[in-house]
Amino acid sequence: MSVLPNPLPLKVLDGEYAVHKLAEWQDVPLHAMQSGFSSLVVMNEEITLICPATVAVKATHSSNSWRVIRVDALLDHSLVGVLAGISSVLAEEKVSIFALSSWETDYILVQSDQLDLACRALEIAGHPLSIGPNSVKIF
Repeated sequence: MSVLPNPLPLKVLDGEYAVHKLAEWQDVPLHAMQSGFSSLVVMNEEITLICPATVAVKATHSSNSWRVIRVDALLDHSLVGVLAGISSVLAEEKVSIFALSSWETDYILVQSDQLDLACRALEIAGHPLSIGPNSVKIF
C-alpha cells in the first residue's frame, strides 16, 4: 500500500458530457468515443456510455450537463483513498458525483451547475485545479 500524495493535482476537462443508459450494443455510437473523454461500461444488465453532450445518442435514459474533473496524475495501483479523499470533500458541500477510473487515473463527474462549488471546495482542501492542457504527473 502506498501513501496517497496530497494535494492531488486536478484538471477540469473542456466541454459538457452526458451519461447515457443504452438498450443494446448496436446503440453504441462509435464516433462518440473518438474525440475527447468517453467511457463505456458494460454489465450483463446495462450498457452505460459517457461522451460529449453534443453527440446524438439513442438511449433509454440520459443525464446531461456533466463536467469532468480528472486527477491529473498517473496513479500507482497500490494507492489507497484517492476517490475517497476527493468525494468526501465534495460530499461535505452536497455536490453529487459520478466517479470512474481508468488504468492510469480517476475521473469525477459533477453537474455543470455545481462545478464552481466543487472547484472551490477542492481548492480550499488544497488540491490545485487547472483548465486546459498540461502535463500529467506520475505518483
